Amino acid sequence: MKPACQISAEALRLGGEAVKPGVTTAQIDKIIYDYIVSQGARPNFKGLGGFPGSACISVNDVVIHGIPSHGIVLHEGDIVSIDTGSAVHGWNGDNAATSPTPPATDGASVMPNNTSAVTAAFDWMKNAGSVEQKINLLSEIESSRVVVTGNTALVGVTFTSQYQGEMTSRIRDLVASEVQQADPAIKTVAVTSEKEDVDKINDIADRMAKGTPESELESEIDTFVRNVTTMQ
Repeated sequence: MKPACQISAEALRLGGEAVKPGVTTAQIDKIIYDYIVSQGARPNFKGLGGFPGSACISVNDVVIHGIPSHGIVLHEGDIVSIDTGSAVHGWNGDNAATSPTPPATDGASVMPNNTSAVTAAFDWMKNAGSVEQKINLLSEIESSRVVVTGNTALVGVTFTSQYQGEMTSRIRDLVASEVQQADPAIKTVAVTSEKEDVDKINDIADRMAKGTPESELESEIDTFVRNVTTMQ
């Protein structure tokens, strides 16, 4: 239990350091998620009862279990409660703390240093693999492939042999959350587990990796996304 609690506590500390004016609760959640995963642990809140975040981040009159959001921007004086949890080696750690949002430092950026990547354009050609690895941490998913054009993402997933169920709204929401957490510019995420669809996504991703211009595939991907979302 001690390692799980130590990881959770350090994630809480890092999240607390990011509480500054101008920062969103989704950005804080990403910091917490990245640290927990980097330690070989799993955020034990993520997916629990369909909860999309890695931490509960409650601002002001939100009493408990606040959902991280790109739309919740912190301001000086906001009271922020952060609850983190990690699971490793079969044990769970859970830590929480509450603190006020401090004033912005004159002349300094309101963004914490380790959230600078959030504001930069996300390079899917270079970083799709890291997002796929995070998606694969979901207990039902064995593998995944993400294809992106413009502000649209298409995700094909293959379930583990242990999971005998079908695609659910919970799984779709969790996969979409990973994609949009990595790149907030993504507005539409279509998720499918149909083998024919997954094979086609793999083919598109392979062609893009071999240098096929995104512009040549954009129409094909958009049509595919419309078909997948219609089937849902």
